[in-house]
Amino acid sequence: MASNNVSNKVLEIIKPALDADASISLEQAVKLLEEADFDLQETGFESFNDIFEQLEDDFELNEIEEGIMVKCLNVNIPKEPTKSKTSSVQSAIGEDVSALNRKISGVIRKLIKDSPELDGNISLPKLGIELSNQKLKLPDGEKLSSYLRRFPSLFEVTTNGVETFVKNMGERQSAPSPTNTTSPSARKGFISMFNLFDFAYFQDYNSVKKELSNIASQDGWFILPNPMEKDPYLLLDYKFRNNFAILVNKELQEHSNGIIMHPDKVVINTGFSTDDGKCIKAHFLFNQQRDANRWQNWVFDHFSIEES
Repeated sequence: MASNNVSNKVLEIIKPALDADASISLEQAVKLLEEADFDLQETGFESFNDIFEQLEDDFELNEIEEGIMVKCLNVNIPKEPTKSKTSSVQSAIGEDVSALNRKISGVIRKLIKDSPELDGNISLPKLGIELSNQKLKLPDGEKLSSYLRRFPSLFEVTTNGVETFVKNMGERQSAPSPTNTTSPSARKGFISMFNLFDFAYFQDYNSVKKELSNIASQDGWFILPNPMEKDPYLLLDYKFRNNFAILVNKELQEHSNGIIMHPDKVVINTGFSTDDGKCIKAHFLFNQQRDANRWQNWVFDHFSIEES
């Protein structure tokens, strides 16, 4: 399928969910494409991430605090007329901050009701999209994560190093069945075997990227030199996740021993090497402590350097 046709087909599906900046979270975009039965094989791309990364004339990936956003470069979203700060806040929330907080809590409850398997936790981008759909805006254009953190008695904001989640504080959660021996917070829904973050939990992914950058040869990637960049390791991040997907696909077809699995641990070939050609391996331990944020089967432990 030609690149233009791929872009047009993707935009047709995700455009209704774009925000005022013509952007959408990568997680939400992939979910919409999957729900629409988008035929990835027909496009010639290996993953949805590849579509957004390689069609640079139509899409741009930006990493923000809440996660990775996809910006649609050739889409114009009509802007609302500019209003004064006071009138803008009042028209957005209709009342005072307390009323806005009640509405946000109500939106969280509705999302949980629609998806009870989430166990009270909603991804921040998903909440932001729903608030935008309901035309609820924050005072002075404040970021959603920083706004919610100003009210710790109302909202709990947590992160797993990759995604950020929010839930209402003080709301009673349904008790797990006495016969249920698995984690009540185990994630349900589609899990991709090619997604590094579905495979393993990272306590602090930013530190992991930094550590890998210190030992890996800059082959096909580099540290972004501008000090104003939010994530100087963005290209390394893309390569790490891309290498993992390729490794899984290769293991499924050839059993190349790039993934060594034991009952209590897994060792994978990262696809990176040191300046002197030594292979860098990533080690993961079996995840025995799970909750809504830490639901993956494996937890990253450390890197090691071995002879290629």
